[in-house]
Amino acid sequence: MRFPIKRNLLILAIVPCLLVVVSLLLVRERGPFFYSFSADPAYVYLVSSLNVAILRFDLIGHTDHPGTPLQLFGGIVIRFLHPFDSDSVLINKIFENPEFYITAIVWALIALTFLVFFVSGLMVYRSTESLWLALLVQAGPFFSSLTVYESLARFRPETPLVFVTQLLITFVVISIFGGSHDKKDPMLYLKFSILSGLGLALKYTFLPLILLPLVVLNGRKEKIKYLIVTFLVFTIFIVPILPQFHRSLEFVAVNILSTQAYGSGSFGLWEPHIALNGVTTLLIAEPVMFFLVLMFPIFLIYFRLSGRVPKNFSRNSRYRLILICLVIISLQLIIFFKNHTLRYFLPTVFLTIPFGLAFFSLISSYMFNGKLSRAILASARVKLVLGVFLIFYISLNLYNYFDVFKKYSVNRREQHKILSSSQGLKLFGYMCSVPDAGLYLGNSYSNYYYSDHYTSVYGDAYTFNAWKKPYKIEYLGQLSMLSDIIGESGKLVFCGLGWSFALFEEYVNENGYELKRLNEPYIKYTSDEVVVEYEVRKL
Repeated sequence: MRFPIKRNLLILAIVPCLLVVVSLLLVRERGPFFYSFSADPAYVYLVSSLNVAILRFDLIGHTDHPGTPLQLFGGIVIRFLHPFDSDSVLINKIFENPEFYITAIVWALIALTFLVFFVSGLMVYRSTESLWLALLVQAGPFFSSLTVYESLARFRPETPLVFVTQLLITFVVISIFGGSHDKKDPMLYLKFSILSGLGLALKYTFLPLILLPLVVLNGRKEKIKYLIVTFLVFTIFIVPILPQFHRSLEFVAVNILSTQAYGSGSFGLWEPHIALNGVTTLLIAEPVMFFLVLMFPIFLIYFRLSGRVPKNFSRNSRYRLILICLVIISLQLIIFFKNHTLRYFLPTVFLTIPFGLAFFSLISSYMFNGKLSRAILASARVKLVLGVFLIFYISLNLYNYFDVFKKYSVNRREQHKILSSSQGLKLFGYMCSVPDAGLYLGNSYSNYYYSDHYTSVYGDAYTFNAWKKPYKIEYLGQLSMLSDIIGESGKLVFCGLGWSFALFEEYVNENGYELKRLNEPYIKYTSDEVVVEYEVRKL
């Protein structure tokens, strides 16, 4: 039974509306964006977006991802809010109330997410005339814990990558499962090129997904055109940072040639123990995807041993889709093993839906002669059971992550109270849950161009640079000695992650000072944020 078109539109709006609701709940549960698990890169991208808003592209120092389309988007939103303000007035507004502008940009990204997912569902429905398939494609993010945790309602490249990847997968699903008209679209390569170029300009981790359109593009000529135009689109998106693009390439080269993230570790691909831990982490975080990945070889072995393989099986578009998905997942694993942070497996987790659809279609076609899919689509009870299971699985994922964010937020609020009440000199390590620390980091990427505006709002700011030896204390990019800022004795409060806290105490002791802690930090992991108040005395 086909629903009337108006009812279909309402049904297709359910998943996008749910994404909006979940995103808004995440904004509330995570707390302010200056909390340390959000500040980098949110505040860095805010200052980069400010550079765009005042048309100072030369100040965009954060080119690592490279992330340029997100910086351009942020700059447009800022200028939309204040179209007639002078540069100086606009800078002051950003530094006085950074949370407002990050929230505004995130809300704009949430609105785009709703629009893209609604259009995605509508496109799949019109092409396949299957409402259930359209809803399944729309629900892709909810099959992935990583998408909810790392991408939704954040100011980082992974957020727009959600809807870029969604559109890419939508076109692939339409090309394979849709009507004959959609399979002969002469401009399909151009659509894929725009999306792939945009995705790559947002973050280099998108690179493996460039292979996905190759499975549906016909002929060598179409594929070559797609790759060439993708490169051109990528180049257009990074035009604002072309003079600094060598820094982006250097960042990529350092990551490729080192066994650990951001150039740390020794020369090589990765370290085996880190890769092994990464496998365990991913299996827990993405059970649906890796269940499908593990089941496919079993199916293939059984299929070949049973002698049911037809002569043209290797040319089957669904089979080729699964193979290209496996290649992409393998390449993404290489990136992930090197960085051992879950977000580096994004956006490949979106392949769960096309992989699952193609796998199910092969099983139905070659093992049950198509009867399985027809039976499921015809049975209201089966649909109900599947629907209940999906709702339970999605709800469990959301509950787990909301619980994680609540615990993080409670910890950050306690640390913030200590920092706010302290009368000592504030010294920031890497990541501290106050807006001035986030803005300091963003300002550092802009070569400290905004230092006067920063100090007029937040006063003097000192940081402890623990990224490489010799460790040092800096004042707005300039080297400072401990004796200059603390004298013979005094109070200071250090705020940073656990690993930098230990190095800070080592640095102070080596420079002839004695530290007395006025509170004891709780450190379970080196990535935990700590705030410690000290009495400092020269020995």
